Amino acid sequence: RQLRCAGMLAAIRIRASGYSVRRTPKEFYKRYRALAPGDVKTSPGFEPNWTQLCKQLLQRIAPIDDKDPLGPAWQIGRTQVFLRECLQRRIDGMVLEAVRSKIVIVQAVWRGYCVKRIYRTLRATAMLAQARVKTKIATVRLKRLIEEKRAAT
Repeated sequence: RQLRCAGMLAAIRIRASGYSVRRTPKEFYKRYRALAPGDVKTSPGFEPNWTQLCKQLLQRIAPIDDKDPLGPAWQIGRTQVFLRECLQRRIDGMVLEAVRSKIVIVQAVWRGYCVKRIYRTLRATAMLAQARVKTKIATVRLKRLIEEKRAAT
C-alpha cells in the first residue's frame, strides 16, 4: 500500500516497459528547444501547450516506427513525456550538434566584427598618414615655388 501511494509501483511499471527517462512536458521542451524549428514566445499571462509542443518536436525528430518490436521509442502521458534510453542519448547528441553549430556561427560573427574593427582602425591610421604626407609634399612644393618666384624677381 505504501509503495502504491508513493507512486513506486507506477514508476516500476513504466521502467519495466522500457521508458527509463521521464520528464514533464515543460522541462522536456525547454531542454530540447534547440531542436525546435521556431522559438515559442511566452508572455506572463500566456502558457503554451507544452504537451502539444513536445509531441510536434518528437514527431519531427523521432517519428514513431510501427515495425519496432519494442514499441515506440517515446510516449506522452498526461503529465510526463516518456523516452527510451537510446532515444534520450540520440536526442542529446542532436542537441549538442545543434548548439555546437550555433556556437560556430556566433564565433564567426564575433571574429568578423573584431577583424572589421581592426581594419577600420588601420584604414583610419593609413588615411591620416597619407594626409600628413600629402600636406608635407604640398608644403615643400609651395616653399620651392615661393623660392623660385623670389629668385626670378
